[in-house]
Amino acid sequence: MSRTSGAEQKNKFRRGRPKKNDHREKKKPRIRARKTKKVITNEERCKHERDRLKEITMGVEELKSRIPYLQHRPKRVSQEKILKLAISYIRYLREFLRQQIAGLIEEPFDFEAEVKRVLKTEEKNKSSKKNQQDEGGEDTKDNNGSSDDGV
Repeated sequence: MSRTSGAEQKNKFRRGRPKKNDHREKKKPRIRARKTKKVITNEERCKHERDRLKEITMGVEELKSRIPYLQHRPKRVSQEKILKLAISYIRYLREFLRQQIAGLIEEPFDFEAEVKRVLKTEEKNKSSKKNQQDEGGEDTKDNNGSSDDGV
């Protein structure tokens, strides 16, 4: 048995064990091809936007078909009003369920009256704008520059 110093033993031990980053050094670097950006034409953008709007419109029509008193309405109802009425209808259903669970079957509020109120304000706004345009006037503006249509 030969005697070796402590430093030699450390070196001997290190020789058998790979260095920490040794495995990285052995790998060959990968050469990746750069991905080229797909050029989107104006036609493709327009088609995408048309498809997006079509999806939104179909969704709003589906929502409209689920709201009572709006399903077979002959007049056009704006998407904004449909969304507001959907929110009101969800509140109505939530309150109705709460009262039903509590044993009170009374309606929390008259949803049909809510629909009529929202639609009436829409018709008033349209008729007032039409009257202003017929008189040659423009929409009234407040100090902030926003229109005074109550929305």
